[in-house]
Amino acid sequence: MLVAYYFHGTMRCPTCLKMEQYARDAIESGYQTEIGSGRVRWLAVNYDEPANEHFIKKYGLVASSLVIVADQAAPESAARKLGAHLGPGRQ
Repeated sequence: MLVAYYFHGTMRCPTCLKMEQYARDAIESGYQTEIGSGRVRWLAVNYDEPANEHFIKKYGLVASSLVIVADQAAPESAARKLGAHLGPGRQ
């Protein structure tokens, strides 16, 4: 299974929200069949929430980012961080 995570903080600017929408639209339009069959998932995750803080270290997050994870079940999952947007309060 492939998971497309869009990681974001609690404070979100209009650009943060637009980048999430662009990423979601790209995944959902490019992988309709795979999403329908359960082979691809889209998840937006707030890394500022205590339950999600472990993702910051795991994927080296410093700002809103799209991370594609190839196989979460594998001990060393293949993951690629595709970009980061430094939103409000980030430098």
